[in-house]
Amino acid sequence: MKTLSDISTGLQHVALFTSKYEETIHFYEKLGFEVIAPTVVVSSDTRICFLQFRDCQIELVGVTSAPDCEGSWAHLCLNTNDVEEAWTWCRERGYTILDTEIQQLPLLDRGVRYFMIAGLNGEKIEFNQVL
Repeated sequence: MKTLSDISTGLQHVALFTSKYEETIHFYEKLGFEVIAPTVVVSSDTRICFLQFRDCQIELVGVTSAPDCEGSWAHLCLNTNDVEEAWTWCRERGYTILDTEIQQLPLLDRGVRYFMIAGLNGEKIEFNQVL
């Protein structure tokens, strides 16, 4: 019997609904993402584009009236090799850091250190260093 590993190579993208389409594109570009697929108008009230940072893609779905799921992912996690450097980088750029300090959990072999920032639509973006 095949497992998910047999049929999938990993995360493809995360979708985010927003009624603040242009502002959200700008937010993620400032964070370091690039638009890799320009806006496609799906209907009179829906447009879509894809943003990418390294191997992480976001499908941004802009709607004129936001559905109940606006900003509704638990979080988007970005890997980092230096969580302190990421903390400083986010603070210097004025992002809203949701943690009062870098967090640590005893996950994986040696643990992880992480913190989260707030996105424009109420979503959370995690910076995570596997120790």
